[in-house]
Amino acid sequence: MKRIWLIRHAQSVSNAGGPAQDPAGVRLTELGRAQAKEVGSRVKAYSVANRVAPSSLLVSRYARTVETAAFTCEHFPQTLLDTAEHHEVTYLSPVACLGLNFEQRRSMVDEYWARADVHYLHGRGAETFHGFAQRVVRFADQLEKLPDGWHVVFGHGQFFSALIQHWMFGYDGSSEWMLRFRRDETNAPIANATVFETLYFSPDEYSNVDKMRSYVGDDAALQARVWDAFRSSSQKYETALSHALRQDDCAAVNSLLHRIKPSIELMLRDDLFDRVCLAEEALHSTGSLSGVACDVRIALGELCRSLRGLGSGN
Repeated sequence: MKRIWLIRHAQSVSNAGGPAQDPAGVRLTELGRAQAKEVGSRVKAYSVANRVAPSSLLVSRYARTVETAAFTCEHFPQTLLDTAEHHEVTYLSPVACLGLNFEQRRSMVDEYWARADVHYLHGRGAETFHGFAQRVVRFADQLEKLPDGWHVVFGHGQFFSALIQHWMFGYDGSSEWMLRFRRDETNAPIANATVFETLYFSPDEYSNVDKMRSYVGDDAALQARVWDAFRSSSQKYETALSHALRQDDCAAVNSLLHRIKPSIELMLRDDLFDRVCLAEEALHSTGSLSGVACDVRIALGELCRSLRGLGSGN
């Protein structure tokens, strides 16, 4: 099993309202350094409590993320450190924005998102939304290929929001995908120094054998048939769930969660069942997918990934 922690960098000068700088060189504030120290202590506490060290530390190459990770790296000098390409999106030209605060940049921001053109390049030093999304897809593939263990990823709020959306229903290169990303990232932004967890399972780790036995008894042949039937239905459920999420159909998502929940409770690991319950409860209370909390989006993305993995046998 892979346990992956996603950690947004601590408060930066730009987050605190400072003028735009070179995106890669923005540093932490005093509050940010205090937040980063707390993150390091949290990672260390988990390590001590569970007698495990991180298998790797994946850190964006941007200064604010490197500074955030530094306090954690001090605790684990032997852990592999990798500066992966999961830095933040730069959709506005840094040259055009240099020295401007957010209010001064607002008209450019509004104009950019009003275009909803994934291939539009704002100017020198910027990247297209499509180029950004392709980096997200490549990073998702990188996470899939990591070995089992506990991997700690230090990155950025917008990048993580796009990653979660990709987990839920893939990237399709459309303007609708871009606008959905903008809506969710704006309505439910990931706060500085927030830590989220997601789990990846290998095929032999999904099932809960004891629960299955209580359901079908000790007949191994019957267990195998029930398991195969569940796996064959997983792909159908994943396709339907991803489609409902893409269409913002909260009622359809709730209906699917209600239908999937009994099988997952009986067949799969408790942590997967717990995530389904989290998503179901949150969507019942909000009645909308718009602005749903990031931990709920992660739960939905993890469920889609798991059903996809079960359906494909991977």
